[in-house]
Amino acid sequence: MKRSIMSKKEIYIWSSLISSTLLLGFYLIAVFGWPSPLEYYADYITGIFWKVLSIAITIEIILEILKEFQTKSQTENNHELFVQAKGYRNAYYFLMIAITSLGVSLFLNDLLATETGEQQLFVALHTIVAIFFLANITKSILSSTFIQPSNSWIKSIR
Repeated sequence: MKRSIMSKKEIYIWSSLISSTLLLGFYLIAVFGWPSPLEYYADYITGIFWKVLSIAITIEIILEILKEFQTKSQTENNHELFVQAKGYRNAYYFLMIAITSLGVSLFLNDLLATETGEQQLFVALHTIVAIFFLANITKSILSSTFIQPSNSWIKSIR
């Protein structure tokens, strides 16, 4: 069976997904702290986290540098543009729905006065940051689902 290699676009999508997920996890841990059963393993998990994040970001940077040295015809074809556009479109939809929902929630909380202004601002700020990370993760996940299996490593598994 012939083994195919992932395209640069697939590698970029997966590394973007990994780095966004890890950064969101790091952000949530920084804001809310470690769960009590995992506090003992925090240093070990943090070491692995930084190694994986540095590898993912290094891959993204290398792919961007390689993209600069290639001609326009080598880097993008119609299918890759289609995949990228669908990913951005779906991330935009997610972002708009989430921010609109947050706005409605803030309005209703202010109307019902269930939280003080400082608590509401704290929750809103951290929710917005999480929404941006989740929009990027959504873009990566949905972009990876639109890649043709003929260009994918999935075909080699089948």
